[in-house]
Amino acid sequence: MRRILSLFLLTLLGITAGFAATETFDFKFETMGDDGWTNSYTEHTVEGTIANVVFASANKQTSTITDVPVTKGGNVTATLNNINSYKITGVKFVCKQWDSKTQTITLNVSSDGEAFTATQTTSDNFTLEATGLDTKAVRFTFSSTRNQVGISSLEITYETVPQGGDQPAEVATPAITVASSFEKGADETLSISCTTEGATIYYSIEKDGETLVELEEYNGPIDLSGYEAGEYTVEALAENGDATSDIAEATFTITEPAGPAGSTATFGPDFSASNWTVITADEDYSWTKDGATLLIEKSGSSTATSQGLTNAHLRIYKNAQITISGSAPIESIQFTVVSGYNLSNLTPSNGALSGDTWTPTGDVNSVTFVAGAQVRVSEILVTFKEVDPTFVAAPTITVTPQFGVGADEAIFIDCATDGATIYYEIQKGNEILVQYTEYEGPIDLSQYEAGEYTVVAYAVKDETQSETASATFTVTEPVGDLTALKQVWALADNAEFTFGAKTAVLGKDKNSRNLYIVDLDNAGGLMVDGGANNTWGDDYVFGKAIGSGWSGKKATYRNQPEATNTQNFAIDGTAEVQPLSIEATDVTAENYGRYAVIENATVAAGGTIEGYTLYNQLGIDMANVAAGTYNVYGIIGLYNQNLQFWPMRYEPIEDPTFVAAPTITVTPQFGVGADEAIFIDCAT
Repeated sequence: MRRILSLFLLTLLGITAGFAATETFDFKFETMGDDGWTNSYTEHTVEGTIANVVFASANKQTSTITDVPVTKGGNVTATLNNINSYKITGVKFVCKQWDSKTQTITLNVSSDGEAFTATQTTSDNFTLEATGLDTKAVRFTFSSTRNQVGISSLEITYETVPQGGDQPAEVATPAITVASSFEKGADETLSISCTTEGATIYYSIEKDGETLVELEEYNGPIDLSGYEAGEYTVEALAENGDATSDIAEATFTITEPAGPAGSTATFGPDFSASNWTVITADEDYSWTKDGATLLIEKSGSSTATSQGLTNAHLRIYKNAQITISGSAPIESIQFTVVSGYNLSNLTPSNGALSGDTWTPTGDVNSVTFVAGAQVRVSEILVTFKEVDPTFVAAPTITVTPQFGVGADEAIFIDCATDGATIYYEIQKGNEILVQYTEYEGPIDLSQYEAGEYTVVAYAVKDETQSETASATFTVTEPVGDLTALKQVWALADNAEFTFGAKTAVLGKDKNSRNLYIVDLDNAGGLMVDGGANNTWGDDYVFGKAIGSGWSGKKATYRNQPEATNTQNFAIDGTAEVQPLSIEATDVTAENYGRYAVIENATVAAGGTIEGYTLYNQLGIDMANVAAGTYNVYGIIGLYNQNLQFWPMRYEPIEDPTFVAAPTITVTPQFGVGADEAIFIDCAT
């Protein structure tokens, strides 16, 4: 269809392209200087010959990306200095990824340098290129305002615009307004407008490749209530005298309306909707539509507020879970994930995740997802298979996969079919411990011996029996006294242990949530979670010793081994640990958690060291570290897959040839004959 409109455009206006050239902006600080960039995030302008580039919010960082400006979602805009004489025909925008943080870049264009329209041109690989443009300004926007990204360069290709007395005036590109998706028969309209006074708008509509409307003059909103289901494309241009605008394009989808009970039902919560606000922990969300009921159960955290819907998304914290169930078998579940979070961190109790969609194995009406790391979703869309009024949902079994003997654990069984009776059986190996009996409430597991167990359950209503559900769990003997922190690394998650040796405190993270300890021989380190109080007190500082005999549970957070649920964990005097002298090649996973020193390090202002990835995990004042030579002490850290060095302190190394200036001491004023004297000293 664009060919039709383009031919129409050529009949109205024929302009020969003028002289073409490029202008390149190199944003390296060594090229353009860093004056003013070291402040907090703020607006900056870089002036060019043909165009100026404006950073809405950027600064110079002291770690990770230090050679080019860094923004956290602030847009970058390039506008021609003379929009009447030139036009932009192409761009190449190059960025730098900050560690593993993701961004999707979108190209926006403007015919006047003020009003911008998003294009279909996007990139998630940190380089965006576009050709065939005809615009006066471009703007690059980012999908996440939380993830940093470095801005390396921008290349603009431009052409001269033919000049002369008969040059037609510019006509603004029309704006097309239509809902992106709606059901057949819905009261929806298509509207087109143009800001150029007196312009005539022409439009075409295409459905699934077939032209329905060809180059008709637009005379008002177009009623879409009679349109059939399908994929539609609408294009429009405006004409004023001999001048013609660029072509505008929009797409929309009309879907068949959801049928009555007995047909497929697809629905779910959009957490970005305005009616969703913060909901407290363990809140359940329930919807009913077209004979199917959807229930999302949230559990796994005692946090009072942030466990529900927050900032237009649902948070599933590490080791927490959500259970999605309904009154009919689930065909699929599609998630919309907040940028920067990975759906693969969810482990389903049945079926498999592929991309953003989960599909079941067999007919199931319920699935539980456990988060290995925090996941945030802005929408969950559940599609059910045919709704059978006699269908009885298979039970949902919830139990911690592994725990120690005597732990306060229980089995919970539920069924989404109202009025159904649940029966369960518990097996240990080939032995049946509990033969099928009616479920009446949580099943206490605190008295169960060590071993591997299977719980099986089904539900019955009106003589109709559900499919059978099953789950396994393991009860472990407590691990005996460990004497090296690397032994904790080797344990399975949720394994309980006691630790029989003294360790030394290295420091706390910037929020005092996690404590870092190390063996007295500096063989390995460990992160210790702050527990119920969510913090470590002022006594837990470098040089203190942790006494032996404490217990805990092994966990893994962002690939870091971690001790949680600690008991009898307390300071016992002081301890001295000799640091490991390292080079950049020694920052390895094997050395995780060890106390280390980078000797005779050449440090730049702000504390950065070339060749090392530094992260201020301990919250020290790196910003005021002056350039010089230091012995830098810290911890070899790991976050996700990123090996880092976490500085603890910078000790300057004095110049052996340096001679200090003398210090003169004398009373500034006194009377004749007073018992006063001049004293002179030198620190060297």
